[in-house]
Amino acid sequence: MTFRLSSIALFLVSALYLVGQTPANRGAAPEEAPGGIVLLPGYQHERLQGIDSRVGRISNSRGFEIRYDIGTMAGNYAQNPQGRVWLKEQVVGANRVQIKMADNRMMTVTFSAITPGAVLPANFYATVKNDEDVVEMLLMALSYKPS
Repeated sequence: MTFRLSSIALFLVSALYLVGQTPANRGAAPEEAPGGIVLLPGYQHERLQGIDSRVGRISNSRGFEIRYDIGTMAGNYAQNPQGRVWLKEQVVGANRVQIKMADNRMMTVTFSAITPGAVLPANFYATVKNDEDVVEMLLMALSYKPS
């Protein structure tokens, strides 16, 4: 007895195969990190679904994860005084950069526009467990270039 797939069965098998093909395993290049962020070796970027802003995460295999929320509706995360241990800020070009540390070790880096036009604010935040996390977060988040 020979086995023959009907056209409907063949269609279903093909459809299931295509649904399982994500951009990563179809050979498509992963989407670049926002604002030209330079990822350190061992990190990958994943854009997530947002409602009214661009959201995503930058992570590595040891479990460190930086999340971001960028856009007019994102608001300024560094301005939230809840749990704030310290807040530092510097004007760089046409942007204010604020870095906040909260008592739960949540570090936030926020870019906000001094002059209108850029897609801001841009918030990057992560729970930093050690100095290495702090340095890696700052190196990547501060490579962000607002558009």
